[in-house]
Amino acid sequence: MCTLINTQNLLFRGVQMNTQEPTLSKQIYQEFKKKIEEKHYQIGQKLPSIRSLSKKRKISTTTVLTAYNQLTLEGYVSSIERSGFIVEPLPELAKPSKHKKTFNHTFSPEKNKQLDAELFDLKTFKSMTNRVYNYHQEDLLKQADPFGEELLREQIQQYILKERNVVCHKDQIIIAPGVQFLLEILVTLVPKSSVLTTPNEFKKAMHVFSKHQMNIHHTKSFKDMPKHDFLYISPSNVYPTGEVIKMEDRINIMNWANQHDAYIIEDDYNYFMRYNAFSVPSIHSLDKQGKVIYIGSFSKVLFPGLKISFMVLPIHLAKKAEQEMHLQTQGVSKVDQLAMAYFMSEGLFYRHTKKLYTSYKEKNNALIHALDTLNIKDIADVTSTSSNLHIVLSFYKNIDKDTFIKMCKIHGFTYQLTHQKNTLIFPYEGIKNEEMYGILKTLFSL
Repeated sequence: MCTLINTQNLLFRGVQMNTQEPTLSKQIYQEFKKKIEEKHYQIGQKLPSIRSLSKKRKISTTTVLTAYNQLTLEGYVSSIERSGFIVEPLPELAKPSKHKKTFNHTFSPEKNKQLDAELFDLKTFKSMTNRVYNYHQEDLLKQADPFGEELLREQIQQYILKERNVVCHKDQIIIAPGVQFLLEILVTLVPKSSVLTTPNEFKKAMHVFSKHQMNIHHTKSFKDMPKHDFLYISPSNVYPTGEVIKMEDRINIMNWANQHDAYIIEDDYNYFMRYNAFSVPSIHSLDKQGKVIYIGSFSKVLFPGLKISFMVLPIHLAKKAEQEMHLQTQGVSKVDQLAMAYFMSEGLFYRHTKKLYTSYKEKNNALIHALDTLNIKDIADVTSTSSNLHIVLSFYKNIDKDTFIKMCKIHGFTYQLTHQKNTLIFPYEGIKNEEMYGILKTLFSL
């Protein structure tokens, strides 16, 4: 047992342990490779013949031949008939710089964005995974569908019809590990050049468009918008304020898309995370001409290790995708997709989201109570408290904002700056209710 523990410790420290001795032919190969690299054998010099080396070392000629063939394969020697194995010239490797650069990657998950362990029943989801291994063994041996597993697409189709009034066929749905992956697929299907979005843009989405040399423009009003190829919005929960795009503007947006032959990308993230009203219908439900590309994600309601997002394409784009998707590789594990399909079909996902909503509503109440108790009205204006899992803080003084940021860095909390002066976004989903007051008091230095 002690030996095993020590071995594991060495492995965890990055020490490569070779538990098998190399074969005799590999030993000979390594020996002559090293001699050639260290110039013990010069260019054009012959290696010992197969017969002489096998006789000298009392090994079979096959063993020597295997080693020499490997050296030939890698270009160290060439085999010349009746001459033997001749050392080939190799270029010199550049000498390393005296000032060798090092790189140490570190990743620290932000405390205020971590999912509470009590909010997701991993044991139940594990049972769904076991069901996949028990009943889908043949499916797991087949190639994955680039569109995503049919069982999961069927469940998503039923779910978004019931919850968001999105009418579509399962074959209009594409599954990917995140919104950015979906957008990468989209920009290859629709060769456009410009995107319109709101000032507080979703930076990860805009990064994809920027990579493809697309021009990004911002609008504060949805009336009389100039012509662009895409409009990227979250109409049921505008980031980061949580505002809802009113019906008048929704109709203006649909008319704009039809007039300019443009597409609306509806990122319907967090549509149900609203604590003072019912969820708002999707803008896709207004689309009659195939101008809305609907994007949804389970990332906010599942555990972070399970990344599943989906995109609903208009029929004409789905047909085009069918021709193009053979060049794409499905990025979501087939096991995860099928387990998620079972999780939804058994009604477990619906039950989970209701539990999540209740829990986050309680957390939101704890947040508001803490803010009211701390009475920070003289420090900052607080918005986005009636939806989402973050608040928007607009500080009156630059020094107060700097102090808040400094305390976030000290205590390992994340935040995001906005385009507005002295304004930042602070997530609170990972803060326990009973710790809300104490943590906010520390961050505001009160």
